Amino acid sequence: MIRKLGYVFLLLVGLVATLSGCDDMHDQPSIKPQEAPRHTAPAEAVPIQGKRIVSWQTLLSNPAVSSDVSLNRGAELYRINCAMCHGTRESYPGAVGQKLIPPPPNLYTARISTLSDGDLFKRIT
Repeated sequence: MIRKLGYVFLLLVGLVATLSGCDDMHDQPSIKPQEAPRHTAPAEAVPIQGKRIVSWQTLLSNPAVSSDVSLNRGAELYRINCAMCHGTRESYPGAVGQKLIPPPPNLYTARISTLSDGDLFKRIT
């Protein structure tokens, strides 16, 4: 009998301790995607100065010189910002892209690889 009361007491103490921490969970602060406070972009992010309209007739060239450094940086940015949808050469689509209908374009096709840097920039923007 005393042992049973001990277990009941421990159960009640555990229940009170657990529920006392859950009292204000519905009042916790959360920020919706388009609400303040807006966090600033990281210093290495691509700057956005508002809407930019690029005419399809405009011929654009890549201002960055192709080098090992720029190619490695581009590969890293692709891995961070694009691969989750578009995937990699080994796995298409990415983890998020598998859930999208229609799926994102496969960027490793011959059609995409023949596009110029300017054409890719226009499509992305």
